[in-house]
Amino acid sequence: MKTSWLISVAAILALMFFPIEQSHAGFGLKAGGNIGRGKMGNESNSIPSRTMNALAVYGMPGYSFMGFLFGALLEYRTVGQTTSEADAGNTNLRGSGYTGGLAVGYDFLMFHGVFGYDFMGQYKLSNSTSTGQDSVYTAPAGYRLMVGYRVIPMFSADFYYSDHKYSKNSMGGTETDLSGDKLKDTRYGIGLSFHF
Repeated sequence: MKTSWLISVAAILALMFFPIEQSHAGFGLKAGGNIGRGKMGNESNSIPSRTMNALAVYGMPGYSFMGFLFGALLEYRTVGQTTSEADAGNTNLRGSGYTGGLAVGYDFLMFHGVFGYDFMGQYKLSNSTSTGQDSVYTAPAGYRLMVGYRVIPMFSADFYYSDHKYSKNSMGGTETDLSGDKLKDTRYGIGLSFHF
């Protein structure tokens, strides 16, 4: 009786802390959400850098093989400004948007990591201009890095960092090239991911 009880407890602990090795090839998915903060502003500082917070969800479907996951990564986020407008040149960069690109993930024992490069997306400011026009930043380029620890086999607690620059702005139907003065968005934070 005592031996079977110990075996049962050991089996439960093994399932919780040592996931089954996924050496087979096929469809794979990582998805989750995160919260974080960072800085946003342009390179010349004509739009002063300010502190931002963000809430995001992401999905990464792809091809899984020998612990690797190769696929596309898409993230949607809402961003708020914590620096007062008076301290940020009377501007507010709160808004929402998405980025997308290609990524590779790797699982090793209880740890996982993801590196992605984004080359598509947009970021729309919540506030219209004084003339009632929407301001939308496009043509992002940048990367993201995420590392996590699986608290149970299919779920992990993560830390992430991302760095993106937007090289175009559209306002009132007019697109402006910002290649010499890009909008920069850097973020870091924590999150939870589901692994399938």
